[in-house]
Amino acid sequence: MLSLSTCSLGPRSSQDDARESLAATERAFARYSIEHGVRAAFIEYFADDGINFQPGPVNTKEAFRARPPADPKRFVLDWHPVLVEVARAGDLGFSTGPSTLVDRAAEKPGVRTGIYFSVWRQQAGVWRVAIDGGIQTPAATSDAAFGAQLRASPTAGVSDIAQSAGTIVALETRPPFRSGAAMRSAEYAALLLPDARLLIDSAAPVIGREAVSGYLAQRTTSFEWRPIAARVSQSADLAYSYGTVHFDRSDGRAVDAYYIHLWLRDARGEWKLAIDVVLLPPGVESLG
Repeated sequence: MLSLSTCSLGPRSSQDDARESLAATERAFARYSIEHGVRAAFIEYFADDGINFQPGPVNTKEAFRARPPADPKRFVLDWHPVLVEVARAGDLGFSTGPSTLVDRAAEKPGVRTGIYFSVWRQQAGVWRVAIDGGIQTPAATSDAAFGAQLRASPTAGVSDIAQSAGTIVALETRPPFRSGAAMRSAEYAALLLPDARLLIDSAAPVIGREAVSGYLAQRTTSFEWRPIAARVSQSADLAYSYGTVHFDRSDGRAVDAYYIHLWLRDARGEWKLAIDVVLLPPGVESLG
């Protein structure tokens, strides 16, 4: 029966193995956090130049080492991967899923629910976090709410990685995404994969090109991306970028936030935005 079942599923590919390797490392990271505390876990599992947001981007290892050790059991941070993809070169990958943070010091332990998003990079043969950002959600997010897996399409004839990174920066700084030009949802939608995700505070994952572009169009009148950096896999099928974003909200107020973008090649070889993570500043719970 085992042999027949295995045959029916088909042989595993190297991509499957790479995805499982990344997912297993993510789960090990979460276990380490529970067992040794957040500070120790982030120092252990981040790349030497890896960053997270506190609220702006900082070198994670340096920031946590600068903090005095505290009771590792006071804050219990747990999470698990749901969506996982790895570039065909095996050098970059990402994962995202639900998270919970429990403060055990309170008389009644408080629980904050959220969604994490991490890009991983191979460092000395092991996976380490290159960039990490998380959002808060009003309630726990089920695995099903993340939708189907996101997959990069095979690329052919792509040889200039630096040019690919430049292309991504160019996409993020063209109108209507700069100079305060009025946001045209159709322009934004054209950059998205059909099953793109928007991860933003106070919302479950927003899934689908129309839903993602519509969510922002209903709440903002314009926005401007200001990239800080971009990195592309050696196979040029997966990339990430991050920077600041300025929103002019529909209620007349402005919000400055950070973003992380996950880019994948589509079947035509074009870069498309697969995940748009918006990290709102402290005190701003939502875009409206």
